[in-house]
Amino acid sequence: MKRILLILIFFPNFITSQVKVLSDINFLANDYKLVFNYERRAYDTINLISNSFKDFVISDKEQLIELQNNWIATEETDELMECGYDYSIYLINKDSIIGKMYVNISCGFVFASGIGKTCIFEGNPFKKLNVDKPIFKKCFSTNSIEEAKKMHNKINSTHGVYYPEKNLNNWIDFEGKAYISILTKNDSLKDSQNITYDFDKKFGKSNQYIDFSSFSKDNYSGWIYCNKSLYDCYHK
Repeated sequence: MKRILLILIFFPNFITSQVKVLSDINFLANDYKLVFNYERRAYDTINLISNSFKDFVISDKEQLIELQNNWIATEETDELMECGYDYSIYLINKDSIIGKMYVNISCGFVFASGIGKTCIFEGNPFKKLNVDKPIFKKCFSTNSIEEAKKMHNKINSTHGVYYPEKNLNNWIDFEGKAYISILTKNDSLKDSQNITYDFDKKFGKSNQYIDFSSFSKDNYSGWIYCNKSLYDCYHK
């Protein structure tokens, strides 16, 4: 027993622990669900988790905990892989989306936002999922911020519709939006969270909301939601 204790003290590098991709979620608490949205073209069936439904929801707590235990990160990373994504996965609490991840099963890569870890993993942690609940998605588009706010209020008050919670959907507070594209500098690109932090530090966290909708190793692009006064500051 003493010899084992000495090994633990003097050779800590021999001790390894598994890092779970979804370690920050307590699936026993609240009404958590995972919604899987297939990102590839309709005819592209590579890495389909279910042969029955492309878009589906997992709400069974035993399945969620089993996935959490089986989905192990081999390496956390800030780098992005340019292999596309099979699924976007949304964490739902009641009817609110509180985080999302983009997953490529072949590459073994996760890009996380709000939940989970951006990391590399091995194998297919989804192959044992029992999928029996399809999900249906609908997109709305308008060039009017006022019409968008009306639609937001209508959707937000409709039961059974999964919709981003306030801190992931706070464009509602602003007058308009502007397109943003950030390129590499000196062959390096900050991760999106650090870019958002820099904007928050310079202009105030409550004065804009940045939604990066496209990303690669060389570029982040998306939208900044803000009021006109702040938009004018950007262009001085």
